Amino acid sequence: MSEDKQLAGPVLAAVGGLVILMYAAYELYIAANVSSVSSLNGFPVTDIGNVMITGWLGVVFGLVIIFLSIVLVANPANHTACGAAIISLAILSLVSLGGGNGVGFLLAVLGGTCGIVFGPDTPESRQNILSQ
Repeated sequence: MSEDKQLAGPVLAAVGGLVILMYAAYELYIAANVSSVSSLNGFPVTDIGNVMITGWLGVVFGLVIIFLSIVLVANPANHTACGAAIISLAILSLVSLGGGNGVGFLLAVLGGTCGIVFGPDTPESRQNILSQ
């Protein structure tokens, strides 16, 4: 299998994690600035705590997705576990943060899927496929 296919998954996942991380940082910035205001467009601001929690969750999810994409490059033998973890974290970021406005979620899921499908091509894996 070509190296391009093996690198496509981690690159997509890392970019998706970066988008989720940037969206979370923007959400934290907005929540910090709005918390000093008693009203926003005439409506009282009451739910800043939940915005801060989801912002920090997004930071953690984005950083872990980026870390897992690095692990996927460094240790391609665990491509299935890393890809599944990336997809799981992308789904969690979609539920909690909006998945980086949907773009980060989509990129991370595509990267995790490519990481699962395009694992290392070893003689043992070819032998397992031929024996089935």
